[in-house]
Amino acid sequence: MNSFVGKFVNKTFTVENKDTAKSIGSGGFKVLATPSLVIWAENLAYNLLNQFLEEGQSSVGIYFQIDHLAPTAVGDKVELEVEIKEQHKRIVTFDFKASASGSEIAHGVHKRAIVEEEKFLAKLNNNG
Repeated sequence: MNSFVGKFVNKTFTVENKDTAKSIGSGGFKVLATPSLVIWAENLAYNLLNQFLEEGQSSVGIYFQIDHLAPTAVGDKVELEVEIKEQHKRIVTFDFKASASGSEIAHGVHKRAIVEEEKFLAKLNNNG
């Protein structure tokens, strides 16, 4: 299963009003919100890993650490790269970095657990 370590994906996002701290409610400015960066990075990680999983498997986010270093204005383009750095059993670790106008605006680490869909949903149903 280690064959996907080192795989990465890049995507460019354009900051829209809906992505701002003011719109989300995480701050008072019309700049890219940290939660928007988290969503973008987690989505890229999920989709990257998903292409290597077997039938009946999925992944869930279990850890997220971000250093958001600089503000980004509405209309700016954000380059986001997510890379699979390691796998230990069912835990996959990703590094990510985001930049705008050639400068780094954020970086961090995200971890996902590979789960068997039926077992995962059965646990959910047993708790509810």
